[in-house]
Amino acid sequence: MSKVKVVVTDYIEPDLNWEAAELAKRGLEFVCHQIKFAPLEQIIAATRDADIVLVNMVPVTPELIAGWEKCRLVIRHGVGYDNVDVAALHKAGIPLCYIPDYCVEEVAEQAIGKGHPRLEFWTSAVRYT
Repeated sequence: MSKVKVVVTDYIEPDLNWEAAELAKRGLEFVCHQIKFAPLEQIIAATRDADIVLVNMVPVTPELIAGWEKCRLVIRHGVGYDNVDVAALHKAGIPLCYIPDYCVEEVAEQAIGKGHPRLEFWTSAVRYT
């Protein structure tokens, strides 16, 4: 039996070394890319043989899904799934997982802080104390 292959299309962290190490401990193959703005053909090539595809901003379209040979799960890293064609995933029998509460506090702090100059200073100061 071959290893489960997890492919990350794009990410915002400086690196994914911790994730790679943790998945390796569990016997999973882990491949990460920064192909957010790549042509569809390159994204298909990078994800074609993935069991799990983890996306941040890459659009998950019917054309991309059609290029997958064995994908069993799509994970949207972040809030929402507006870049994912949920109906196309459903039609292909591929479930979607997303993180609805990702960075909720951070976004709220920034929204409030940006509305008032003194609060902007306060939210920045609190984060670093």
